[in-house]
Amino acid sequence: MRGYRHIAPWNEEKLPVNCALMVVEAKNAERNKALAAALNSTLVAFVKPYFSRTVGTEAHTQLDVYAANILPVPNVNTLSDAAVKKLAAAFDALGDRAITRLVEQRFFEAQNLSELSDRQIEPRDLPLELQRGDRQALDREVLRAIGVPQQEVDSLLQRLYREVTRHFNEGRFLELQANENKKRAKKGRVASPHEVALEILESLEAEQVRRFPDAFLPVGEPFETVELPEGKAKLFDPHDFYDAKALAIGKVKLTLRHRAQTELAKLYSDLHRTGFVQLPTSEEACERMQRDWHRYAGEMQNTFRALASERTDDEDRLEVIVEELNRLLTQPVRPQPPPSRA
Repeated sequence: MRGYRHIAPWNEEKLPVNCALMVVEAKNAERNKALAAALNSTLVAFVKPYFSRTVGTEAHTQLDVYAANILPVPNVNTLSDAAVKKLAAAFDALGDRAITRLVEQRFFEAQNLSELSDRQIEPRDLPLELQRGDRQALDREVLRAIGVPQQEVDSLLQRLYREVTRHFNEGRFLELQANENKKRAKKGRVASPHEVALEILESLEAEQVRRFPDAFLPVGEPFETVELPEGKAKLFDPHDFYDAKALAIGKVKLTLRHRAQTELAKLYSDLHRTGFVQLPTSEEACERMQRDWHRYAGEMQNTFRALASERTDDEDRLEVIVEELNRLLTQPVRPQPPPSRA
């Protein structure tokens, strides 16, 4: 079982174990310490969760006997004597201190979601454990032992550390989220789709949330101001000789510069960006602005669905949450009123 830490205890005195522990030995007893080094490596910490079962909260798993038998670990029985000695020495250097956690401090120190200002699980810093020189030395020896070329060891180690950190960050985030849900359940209520959608949107980095049209206006392009009334917008047939460049909104018909500008104006209207709006004058700029928005909106659908699926297994509820996220993403941001003077 583990809780953000990865430890395979060294039982040198052959103390009796119980059902929660198991004895693992190399075929050659002289290589047991090298095996201990391999089992305590970050590489095995990365692989082990995929063979374990969850116990209690998201961060705790247990490796059962049948899973331990198929867990892929470095085969110390095939290593040279020199490699075995290096692994044993690296393990000895690690063995005199407490093993710390593989989750970033910003996640570990937060006791609830409100304390977590940066909720992105992508690593910002390495966990303290992975910053330790003895930890890095052991992991380098394990990578060399499994045949990683010397010139690739450091780059692979950094990639491994980022993936491990991301995995444990995600586990901690889900644990904090589960705690919030438990608190709500104790109060006799479950978070509404709107509340879940707001929490997801707030968890995104600021640069991920791009508002239309300001974030999509082409830089350096000339614009013109057009007034779009409220109402449902309708395009005419593109082959219509008279109205191919016209847009009907309610009882009003607007004739614009070209078809691309007309289609862009409809997008403004569909997203409820009405009143006086700015439209690029060139056809290419109008097309690019639409293309950029549709590409971004499609990418956000995948992001929204992935984040919503982490919070519910109910397909109907998931769809409602995604729909609410789309509404929040596309709704106009109301300007904040100036502070009142005393």
